[in-house]
Amino acid sequence: MATQGIYCGSAKVRQTRFGDQYEVRMFRDEVQRLMDYLDEQGLRSARIDVCARREPKDEWTHYLKVNEWTPPAASTAEPEPAQPARSVAAQPPAEDDIPF
Repeated sequence: MATQGIYCGSAKVRQTRFGDQYEVRMFRDEVQRLMDYLDEQGLRSARIDVCARREPKDEWTHYLKVNEWTPPAASTAEPEPAQPARSVAAQPPAEDDIPF
């Protein structure tokens, strides 16, 4: 998808007796943009990030953006076998290593 991101709504924080809650607002064209993205990618669901605006617009202090991150594809190459550790005891002692 485009690197600019898919923006799909606004949100604001409401104080309730149960703690902070987000109120989310999505217009029909934003919902359609999200549906088009899901259809293009062949997805059943989307991850949506709620991000704080730098400059709040009216009471809407946050915006919604589709999180398009996907894990990197697994490598199909065969892993290289581990090299055996070289043991110091396996090497024969040198003639001049005798301390006496």
